[in-house]
Amino acid sequence: MKRYFHFPNRFFCSFAVFLFLTCEICIISSPADKSTLSPELEMLLKKASTQFIKQILENAQNIEDAAEKAGLEINEFKQICRSLEIDINFLLPKLETEGNLSAKKLSDNQFKTDVILEYKATSPYVLLVEKNTHKLFLLKYENNSRTLVDTFECKTGKNQGNKLEEGDHKTPEGIYFFKNRYSRADIRRLVGKKKAYLYGEMAFAMDFPNSIDHLEGKNGGGIWLHGTDESFEETSNNDTRGCVVLTNRDIKTLSRFIQIYCTPIIIVDKLNFTTKKEIESRRKELLAIPRFFIPRLS
Repeated sequence: MKRYFHFPNRFFCSFAVFLFLTCEICIISSPADKSTLSPELEMLLKKASTQFIKQILENAQNIEDAAEKAGLEINEFKQICRSLEIDINFLLPKLETEGNLSAKKLSDNQFKTDVILEYKATSPYVLLVEKNTHKLFLLKYENNSRTLVDTFECKTGKNQGNKLEEGDHKTPEGIYFFKNRYSRADIRRLVGKKKAYLYGEMAFAMDFPNSIDHLEGKNGGGIWLHGTDESFEETSNNDTRGCVVLTNRDIKTLSRFIQIYCTPIIIVDKLNFTTKKEIESRRKELLAIPRFFIPRLS
């Protein structure tokens, strides 16, 4: 008599993930084991595990559902997706946070920010950092129109407020330009191999303190926009010594839009918005003010 055994789908999912991820861990975390696998086999294993995870994501309603289908905890599932460079942002809850509200208004040309009323420059791109929400917005200005190209999560200084002096661990607020671009090799040369992991794949040095900062008595330096090799989700949003930090993946994406000495980065604590109608109304009020002429002295 034949006997049939029934196992729940979750068992097979968990077992498959275990097999694929065991191979993936060997590939990512154990350089010594790499020598035992051919490059073709490494690519095949990574491709197989990536396809498996993507199939789960296609049928998942949210991140919790995807993790359950894979038989993993949510944090474990997120970590796996990061290691395989699989985007899961579309599954994360879209809460009406201040950062999302800022993004909505930046996408609508009827709104103007209090820091960029008009923009005309060599580079059409502007990097706008809102420290309060830890968002970096990539904007494009073209034909008198503003486009929100992309939004990135970022980390800023350990201490709140505008940077005033060396060592206060605050992120400066103002308009800055990038004066240098550093590769991973450059970073190792500048900060040493032991600290290089803090800066990740690449970095862009800002011109802080600029002439306005000097007039206001501010001092310090070494303020960069850079990546990091540290786990982004496992560290605080206020985790830097004053720099603006992105994931390695995001800094690579953003680097395509940065021109040294041309692309501005504007850093504010919180964005305030006004409408075109309000601006026009204020302009009319100013023009309506009577002009008084002071007689010329002989």
